[in-house]
Amino acid sequence: MKKRIVAVMMAVLMGISAFAGCGKGNSSDQAKGTNQEGNKEPETVKWLLFGTEPEDHDMVMEELNKLLVEKINVKLDLEWIAESEYETRVKLAVSSGEDFDLLWVSNWMNQFNEYVAEEALMPLNDLIEEYGQGIDETLEDWVLNFGTVGDTIYAIPCLQILANQRCVMVQKDLVEKYNLDTSPVEDYRDLEGILEIIKQNEPDIIPMRANVKPEVTHYESLVAAEIWISMTDSSATPIEDDSVTWEAAKLKREWFDKGYIREDVATITDDSGDAKAGRYAVMTEAYKPGIEAAMADAYGIECVAIPIGNPYVSATAGQATMIAMNVNSERPEAAMKLFNCVYTDEEVFNMLLFGIENVHYKKVADNRAEFVENTKYSMSSKAWEIGNQFLAWYIPGQADGTWEETDQMNKNSIVSPLQGFIFDSTGVQAELAQIAAVITEYENYMYTAEDLEKTHKEYFEKLKTAGRDTVLEELKKQIEEWKAGK
Repeated sequence: MKKRIVAVMMAVLMGISAFAGCGKGNSSDQAKGTNQEGNKEPETVKWLLFGTEPEDHDMVMEELNKLLVEKINVKLDLEWIAESEYETRVKLAVSSGEDFDLLWVSNWMNQFNEYVAEEALMPLNDLIEEYGQGIDETLEDWVLNFGTVGDTIYAIPCLQILANQRCVMVQKDLVEKYNLDTSPVEDYRDLEGILEIIKQNEPDIIPMRANVKPEVTHYESLVAAEIWISMTDSSATPIEDDSVTWEAAKLKREWFDKGYIREDVATITDDSGDAKAGRYAVMTEAYKPGIEAAMADAYGIECVAIPIGNPYVSATAGQATMIAMNVNSERPEAAMKLFNCVYTDEEVFNMLLFGIENVHYKKVADNRAEFVENTKYSMSSKAWEIGNQFLAWYIPGQADGTWEETDQMNKNSIVSPLQGFIFDSTGVQAELAQIAAVITEYENYMYTAEDLEKTHKEYFEKLKTAGRDTVLEELKKQIEEWKAGK
């Protein structure tokens, strides 16, 4: 891997030439002749992603595969799995030796570190060097390092917003109706005025969707064990007590008791239908330039974004969305060729996102597209999950220059003092499994407990019994070793 030390530059991203038979801007005519496989039968790469399969999925895949065969002599079998089932389904597929190639991993769902500890991912160093030159040229080493443990690359970060900042999306018609203040705020509690107005005046609308994460506006987590580090602590010392978790639980309970959060929050398993139906006045999301257009595409609702806190590049920012390879893949070379092509070829990437021209969308400028009315294929809101979002064409509501703004946000954010540090959880897998079980058991305690403080203390004691202190000590040790080796 080449050693590059500057941040990802948009000029480089948008000017990538063809690599390994696939590159930004290659037309199918240009791509003809780049396939060096001759008459060899194309291999089919199976890729598991989470989401809902569009109605015209098979039609688009047929056309996309014609293009992929012309370019790299590889076909794609893309399987969409419901988000609520993805982690369980993929882990079962890996453990049972199911024949598939690519999977999505992160540090918040389908945990990257767990797969690495279980040796379930294919090492990618040699594959990238031989078949992923476009990926290597596109990604700076500091970004690629998010998917690296030791000297081994196990996952490729999807290139998108790396800075972490929360925001709330408020329905635009409610903003206009009540003249709501949508200026940025420092803390979730600053939103209570908006929520109270909705509560008092809109009885048929739920003020806030329940995915509230107040802790992540001021703290970062390096391991899923209720262990936090303050964003303002330059020494990056893990917080040993339960203060962060407790403050977050109190806020959620207060909002629940005030009626800002739905009464059945502890039992409902899928509220996506309510979100798309506009039943939530306010929804929380990760902030990024162009978020309003992305939300309109995903939910069909016009919203106004209110950023919360400051943008922050955490130690594990690039782990939020990554693509890895099943260690049991029988066609790793074809899988790397395929992902390299998706990652670097504007034509291929945008066919995945938009479908077939004049059937599902119309091109209105070189870098801009609009979906046709009642389109049966729309995946542009999934660009962050598939590869290099900076190749995506702009959609209505997205301003020209959004990707440049995103690049600047990445580069101008507060940076974690632990950037480059990746916790190796190999030695504490048993403890993390036990902790995960406790977290699941108490997932909704802030809404259901009769005595919140008593139940919270019980929760934290169970975390300690499960091995939180052991994980904490291992984390502290590794941080100190990492500091000493810098």
